[in-house]
Amino acid sequence: MSVTTPAPLELDAPAAGGKKIRHNQDFQAIAEGWNSTVSAINDGVGWINEACDWAFGSRPLPDLAEYADLEGMIVYPLSGDYTKMRGNAKACETLATGVQQWGGSFGRLALDVPDAVTGDIGTAMMAHLKLYDLALQGVGRVVNTGKVAFNQVATVSERLAVVVENALVKVGQELLKVVGKIRAKFSLVRVSLCYVLLTKGIGIVTDIVDDIRACIDAITRLVEAKDKVTRWAEQARGQMEKLGELVDMIAQIPDAGGQVIQHPGIDERTFEQDLGQGPAISVGDGPDISDEAGAAEREVR
Repeated sequence: MSVTTPAPLELDAPAAGGKKIRHNQDFQAIAEGWNSTVSAINDGVGWINEACDWAFGSRPLPDLAEYADLEGMIVYPLSGDYTKMRGNAKACETLATGVQQWGGSFGRLALDVPDAVTGDIGTAMMAHLKLYDLALQGVGRVVNTGKVAFNQVATVSERLAVVVENALVKVGQELLKVVGKIRAKFSLVRVSLCYVLLTKGIGIVTDIVDDIRACIDAITRLVEAKDKVTRWAEQARGQMEKLGELVDMIAQIPDAGGQVIQHPGIDERTFEQDLGQGPAISVGDGPDISDEAGAAEREVR
């Protein structure tokens, strides 16, 4: 009598998703220096506002504090975190592989039943184990559909991120120029700046004020694309909800501790005919935010 050896079940932790398309090579440098750049500009904004408040009773500039978190406040709200989505896709692939290997173990065990149990009980046990294999192969197909869906979303997400990053490179380069102007003009102590403003007028800092406002306007133009991205994300979520079929499938799989001479109550059509290769999921090409990105770049030209 042969003895079935269970297939090894190795479920490695899914690796973090990476980049799949080309990104702007300058973005990383802009991103790494973004916080210090924004901090330096906010210092300049504070000096200008304090001096103008003292000299003219007005504060002409908002600060950029709300934009200090580049990815958290600007990039991810407009694109999503495609690295996590690809991690989810890998997790689905790993789980699907594990579930189907598990089902295959039931199928191989069924082939050995006649060597151990004969008659009606043996026949029932074999059918029972084969149905578990069938059910788990179906579950695996649906989970694997999740991999395809998450990868679709990640592709759109990364494409959006590249568009946003390209625009932010332009904004970041302009911000660096503003920092240079601030450092060149504000070597004076604050009291001296107040005096210069009072005697020469606000024109001495008009170029800095205009540049900072242009950068803020550029970021605002980008953020205006958020509504488009949100609408697409809602549509994508509706597609992803098709994976809810998985819950109904698992509910059909009874406790393996039941009587093997009884039919396990699994509907073969659900796992063989109705599901096929899993639910069809398509998230489309995603929103077009090129107008908003183009407007942002024009603000800082």
